[in-house]
Amino acid sequence: MDIERTIEFLLDQQAKLSTQLEEVQQGQIKLHEFIEKVVTMMERVMNTMEGVAGVQEGFNQILVALCDAEKKTEEHVGKLADAQAATMDQLRALIDEQLKRLGVE
Repeated sequence: MDIERTIEFLLDQQAKLSTQLEEVQQGQIKLHEFIEKVVTMMERVMNTMEGVAGVQEGFNQILVALCDAEKKTEEHVGKLADAQAATMDQLRALIDEQLKRLGVE
């Protein structure tokens, strides 16, 4: 009778172990599926980040071009201000000359 109990115990343990092994295998399958989803998501994130980096590079180039254009504009505005000042001086001289010619001071 003791042998029957031992055999029954061993068979019961084997059945439990088989069930547990199947549960572990199912867990591994689910874990593998989850890892595949995470990898897919990470690939999407990396692709998105590469796209963002490309946009950022383009934006940086635009900013550099804008800074260059602003420097040129400042130079031109400075030259225009100088030219306007010279024109004003010439205009004042012309007006003064005409006023003297007309005898008005």
